[in-house]
Amino acid sequence: MAVQDASNNDNTPLVLSGSPLSTDDETIAQDATRTDPLVYGTIMAKVLATGFLTPHIDVLAEDGTALPYGIYVGEEITAAALVAGDVVDCPAIIGGNITVSRDAITLEAGALTDQIIAEANSPIRYTVEEALRLRGIFLEGVIDADEYENT
Repeated sequence: MAVQDASNNDNTPLVLSGSPLSTDDETIAQDATRTDPLVYGTIMAKVLATGFLTPHIDVLAEDGTALPYGIYVGEEITAAALVAGDVVDCPAIIGGNITVSRDAITLEAGALTDQIIAEANSPIRYTVEEALRLRGIFLEGVIDADEYENT
């Protein structure tokens, strides 16, 4: 009789396939009210006035941050560091032609991938997921084989 290991380490990679267009010199904008760390896989937006990144939260923002710009792929940044000032030389995936795991991304403040982005003065409406697709970032669900094995 064969014995199967039923452990599940939940190590789903962020990038499932493709060639990401990435940079390692992005600046994350200071957030004086931040209480949680910024984690790997967070969907980011770009502030038009500064060019700095900030977590994508508000689909109604008029400062450029209504549109997702990329995905933060660096080490966790503490809330204290973000409260203290801008954080420089941060890595991010900003496009390409890649498929990423829907389970490995983080949307902050209850944002959802199917929320409609209402960009100011534009009749065009996108969901967060559609806006990421326009940048060459495609979200895909991952099926946990352990969940269906031996049933």
